[in-house]
Amino acid sequence: MHGNALRQIVLPSLLLAGDLVFAFAGLVLAWWLRYDTQLGQLGIPVPGAAFPAYQPLLLVGVALLVGTYAQMGLYDERLLLRRYRSLLIVVKGTALWLLVYLGISLVLKFEPPR
Repeated sequence: MHGNALRQIVLPSLLLAGDLVFAFAGLVLAWWLRYDTQLGQLGIPVPGAAFPAYQPLLLVGVALLVGTYAQMGLYDERLLLRRYRSLLIVVKGTALWLLVYLGISLVLKFEPPR
């Protein structure tokens, strides 16, 4: 494989795939902690919170996060070895994602399934 193809296509694709997997895993872990452990009793009780009902919201969250990272240029080949610049994009992108994700939930008046 030619070095440019590796740097331009393969490595950014691996980063994208890793972000997709770990973002979804993190949201699934958060759902599990909230609804399937004793920790969930600390908040407002949501009887009958099933994972399939939350799955579309989790997928939207992952798509928004990865889309935010892509829009901010995180998957650009020139950033592969620039750790601090990449870290700044991750912090800014995650903060923006959090505001947008919560804003969408408020605008659409998302309520957990009952």
